[in-house]
Amino acid sequence: MYHVGNKFKLSKDAIDNYGEQYAGQVFTIRARYDHYVPVDRMQDDPTGHPGFDRSGGRFLYGSELNFDLYEWEMVPAKETTR
Repeated sequence: MYHVGNKFKLSKDAIDNYGEQYAGQVFTIRARYDHYVPVDRMQDDPTGHPGFDRSGGRFLYGSELNFDLYEWEMVPAKETTR
């Protein structure tokens, strides 16, 4: 499990999905979502996300990337992805 402020890199599977341009880069978790919420309620519910899907994992994480990730798509920054 990751927390806001943790550093991570994309996993090999995530790099395969999102592109080699992310290989080796370190990112910071800025948000952690744990349930679905409709877009129009996001302002009122900071731990909810319209893209959250329980089948994807326990948490969905936001970072400076323009897409959100599940835990299986990340590795701690101290580990290597390739």
